[in-house]
Amino acid sequence: MVKEHMEEFVTLKELRNKMLLTQKEFAKFLGVSIASVARWETEVNEPTMKIKRKIKELYVGEDGKKYISVPGTAWFTNLEHGRRHSPISLMSMSDNIKFSSHKEIRNKEYLHYDNYDALDVPYTDAIPSDYDGNMGVPITFIKYYCPEQFDILGLAPKREKDGSSLLQTKRYYNALQHNPDGSIQTGNKVNDGPAILFKSLDDLYSRVKTSRPYYTADDVEGYLSVGYARIIIRRKNNGN
Repeated sequence: MVKEHMEEFVTLKELRNKMLLTQKEFAKFLGVSIASVARWETEVNEPTMKIKRKIKELYVGEDGKKYISVPGTAWFTNLEHGRRHSPISLMSMSDNIKFSSHKEIRNKEYLHYDNYDALDVPYTDAIPSDYDGNMGVPITFIKYYCPEQFDILGLAPKREKDGSSLLQTKRYYNALQHNPDGSIQTGNKVNDGPAILFKSLDDLYSRVKTSRPYYTADDVEGYLSVGYARIIIRRKNNGN
């Protein structure tokens, strides 16, 4: 029981559920093992005072008010507010390539997905202001989204109830996943998100970490890298 540290929560499990965390995520948050969290929640034993203080710090602010802050989450609203209509300040494609602070962009070309009709833009501040085609941007783009500047076309990946993709232009067959340790397994994941096709492994590893797997398939010549989920957007004609 941890009631002495949390008036509105009786157990650690209630706090964890309130924070929308799994035991694994909560354990990582506290720097302990999953087994420790499980023992605390079943009251086999209690957290140390050090851990209890850390738990208290998760939701008690300097002003004494209680907050819950979970990394990787955000609150959104459909209420109108001024910031929603503030356009993102962006550079042209050529200026991004020359001056971007991101090594994935500076002095390199933007890459196009092989299975989605969209340009890969790995950072919101690297969206080229003068590109009129579709672009795949990080999920965090939604925090800065201005409806007068961009149209949101959909999510990659996003599927209908029958499993068909809304925006995907092709699927790969008999795909294989090649892992960094040399092992090979079924590569169905290559159809789960936007993929970039490279002619050679040297080309691939010039843009992708060697710790990530790559994919091959019967219907492509080259090597595929699967990226993170992306929001597919298009600049409005009056976009800045």
